[in-house]
Amino acid sequence: MVGSDELQENPVPRLAGVVQGRGKINPAARFAFDAFREGGTVPAVANHLHIDASPGAIAPTVLLPGDPLRARSLSEGLLDAPRQVAGRRNMLGFTGRWNGQPVSIVGSGMGIPSCAIYATELFRSFGVTRIVRVGTCAAVGTHPLGAVLLATSASTDSSFNRHRFGGHDLAATADFDLLCTLATGARRAGVSLTAAPVFSTDAFHDGAPELAGLLAAHGIAGVEMESAGLYAVAMRERVAAVGGVIEAGPDGAGRFRVRVEVPTVTPIGHP
Repeated sequence: MVGSDELQENPVPRLAGVVQGRGKINPAARFAFDAFREGGTVPAVANHLHIDASPGAIAPTVLLPGDPLRARSLSEGLLDAPRQVAGRRNMLGFTGRWNGQPVSIVGSGMGIPSCAIYATELFRSFGVTRIVRVGTCAAVGTHPLGAVLLATSASTDSSFNRHRFGGHDLAATADFDLLCTLATGARRAGVSLTAAPVFSTDAFHDGAPELAGLLAAHGIAGVEMESAGLYAVAMRERVAAVGGVIEAGPDGAGRFRVRVEVPTVTPIGHP
């Protein structure tokens, strides 16, 4: 057990050693230790402990699915000459070109905390300026299976944003210019979509039974698990983010199905 005096003496390397369990220090902690020893600040590498991409390997525009295998599938289906640029913790990231433009597709994991980690590191350490979340959500109301939804804003039952906003309620909203770009691009591409608020929940299973009625009464079109945190991070970092999700739900036989369609992300390349 590391004592409090030891932590104050050399906090970063000792904490890293405790986490790894064998007294070893990971490279990011070593960089941070060197900064403390020299009386400087922690280098940028300490800000992306979870993304092992090289500098310049990630494009300014990133598609952010939760599932890293979906990141691989999207990169193979959408990008020219995709190459894997990240893979720490099996959270895969790929970079290629779409209509001549550099685009990266990086997994974020499920839920606000995981998504916020990857979004923060992408913004702060890799010069990313636009993130578009691509994924699925549960439909509220009569939206058909496979409908495309642009999340204009995101309410939540998570306390994540309150912790970062002084205990107050943050209006977590998409970047307006990026939202308009996606909507305009979708119209040009002949993609039908709905722009509406979503609800980001912490509970995938066994949520509050009265929630569906409350969401419908407030015009919320879908339930997912990430957008409220992603928008909050983007607002804080002064960069652009928007969520584009596919409606998912029970089919006519009562089975839960998800249909993923390429048009969810094709508007990215349009001006």
